[in-house]
Amino acid sequence: MVGFSLAFVVHESANPHIAVLGRLSGTTIYRKVQQYPVAYPYHGVVLVRVDAPIYFANTSYIKGCANMNPILINLYGVGQKSNKFILENSF
Repeated sequence: MVGFSLAFVVHESANPHIAVLGRLSGTTIYRKVQQYPVAYPYHGVVLVRVDAPIYFANTSYIKGCANMNPILINLYGVGQKSNKFILENSF
């Protein structure tokens, strides 16, 4: 059981949750586009939040998501082409 728990923690830290953010109208608050359909993204900019600290074990996963920028846009329904990618991390 301890081995499973340790493997789960390593997997979750190496593959953190990534959310595409949009701004709520009339505020300076940014929320997940998938959870808040009224949140709108800026044209030409994708704002992404990583819900874990960035360190050596998850940098390749995050770089892979950054390289898949158009796929992230289509996956979360942002519906625009972007030329800027902003990574937000609160940790």
